Amino acid sequence: MYIWDKNVLLHEIKKEGKQEDEITTWVFQGFTPVAKIQGDKHYSIISDHLGTPLQAIDTQGNKVWERELDIYGKVRKETEETANFVPMLYQGQYLDNETELAYNRFRYYDCNTGTYISQDPISIAGGLNVYAYVHDPNSWVDVLGLRGLWKLTTEGTSKKRTIGQHTYYQHKSTGLWWSIDTAKHGGSAFKVFKEGKGGY
Repeated sequence: MYIWDKNVLLHEIKKEGKQEDEITTWVFQGFTPVAKIQGDKHYSIISDHLGTPLQAIDTQGNKVWERELDIYGKVRKETEETANFVPMLYQGQYLDNETELAYNRFRYYDCNTGTYISQDPISIAGGLNVYAYVHDPNSWVDVLGLRGLWKLTTEGTSKKRTIGQHTYYQHKSTGLWWSIDTAKHGGSAFKVFKEGKGGY
């Protein structure tokens, strides 16, 4: 059984016959898993700049799990003894070992093809290819399976500009300007700012 806290996994409960339920609690910062709790055991999760889990460390500082993904999120290498110890792949994705698909909240992602298995529920509002993940998985994520979001990093940003109270960032490869939404903006998680027009 899975218990969710809005769009992130909070608990996994496994029932094994008459035995006591095995409860796993996940701790998230945004959509990035930062800790795993199983009974009296606590583990810290180390993630990359996109929030993709790479390692799990126990309370003694020992590495108990490590995984490496390819560009599409398929597992390339993983600690054998503790395979799928952290089942999260890219942000918002939970790997189902039986189907080899990643649950991405609004649809399932196939790591073998780098695409979703169903059309985007928001149609072309998420992009012209309704089966596509993000166009650049090194700097973009799609936490809900709806629309890619650019993770603002110094590596992915070529310029930063402040106009009034709002800060805009230029993406290195596309040249587009983006602003992180605030309550004053509303709408999608990121909005494109057209350089020179002074607005959206």
